[in-house]
Amino acid sequence: MISQRRVPIPVFSLYLNRYNSNGRDSMLIFGGSDRDYCTGGLIFTPLTAPRSWQFEVDGVEVSSRMKVVSDEPGRAELDTSTPLIHGPMEEVRMLHYLLGGKPHEKLPRTFVFDCSKVDSLPPVEFIVSGYRLPLSSRDYVIKEDQDGQITCFSAIAGLYWRKDTTPIWILGTAFMRAYYTLFDKGNSRVGFAKARH
Repeated sequence: MISQRRVPIPVFSLYLNRYNSNGRDSMLIFGGSDRDYCTGGLIFTPLTAPRSWQFEVDGVEVSSRMKVVSDEPGRAELDTSTPLIHGPMEEVRMLHYLLGGKPHEKLPRTFVFDCSKVDSLPPVEFIVSGYRLPLSSRDYVIKEDQDGQITCFSAIAGLYWRKDTTPIWILGTAFMRAYYTLFDKGNSRVGFAKARH
């Protein structure tokens, strides 16, 4: 599209509506962004890998005070083909311990919450370039009705990494539903603003 001059700059932005929402449709915009889909200004962070949408994460916290990751900066990568948020298993296990989540009995690396407590769960915050990007329980809990039985699944799942690789967080559409996302390849950066729902 760039080489055909159909898009003036190598940028696209993505707005995803909420699950089971009667609000506005999801939107993919080539060549720019639309402020009608977000609140506040975009915050930007540089990409750390030339062929992916990977960037540095300063930390992951629960309720602005309980740190989940080490003091060393971590990495995260945006992935629109992944519905969940995946993180290093030990960090995800600690996160759910702090949130009161429990491992699912049959699905490995998956966690569930007591549905009666979901509305009182604290935010999970990704700290990116010094900015806090909070996810409310509405963002990280998926309620599923299975034959009349409601199960509250966490949208944050664990991954095991080989010892010779650096673990990263994979931020799928569960994260991008909460944040309008600008993918700016020309300036090697991504931008985030709270999505307007």
